Amino acid sequence: MDFLQKCWSDDPALQIVIKKLLAKFPQWGIACVDGVLVDWER
Repeated sequence: MDFLQKCWSDDPALQIVIKKLLAKFPQWGIACVDGVLVDWER
């Protein structure tokens, strides 16, 4: 989660890739809400 958040804030192009990854792996328990990564398991 920390790694994804760091990438998320560094590069807008990576945000698109991360969104696709999160859609592909819902079991990770991470979502994008209002442009912010949220760990919904916590």
